[in-house]
Order: sequence, then C-alpha cells, then structure tokens
Amino acid sequence: MFLYPFETSAVGKLMVYVCFSLILVSGAMTVAGTPIWGRVILVLVILSLISRSVSCIYSSVLLESLNATVDAPS
Repeated sequence: MFLYPFETSAVGKLMVYVCFSLILVSGAMTVAGTPIWGRVILVLVILSLISRSVSCIYSSVLLESLNATVDAPS
C-alpha cells in the first residue's frame, strides 16, 4: 500500500526494483555462510532478479507468476 504511488510511474517502478534488489542481495549475503541454505537462497535470488529484469522489458502472465512464486509475500 505504501509503495503504490511509486508504482504508477516509470521512475518509481525503477526505484522500487532497485530497493527490492538490494534487500534480496543483502538477505542472500546474510545466509551465504551456511552451506545448503546459502546455495538455495542464492539460486532463488538470481532467479528473482532475472525474472524481474525481464518482466520490466516484456510483460507476460508467466513472468508475473514466476515473480509471485519466487518473491516473498508482502
């Protein structure tokens, strides 16, 4: 709800994407020391960043579904 005004403009969407990416990367770095979970989280972060980047260029139902599956619920 708080981010809705930012999501209505292209610059706002970019700001939200960059902030979300930084949060994902910092979370992945936090658990990177654990052998199994570090790899699992790293794969999910990479998948999420790629799907979000591609969905900025091409909009499709498949990419939106992938983003909803990989991203944490808000």
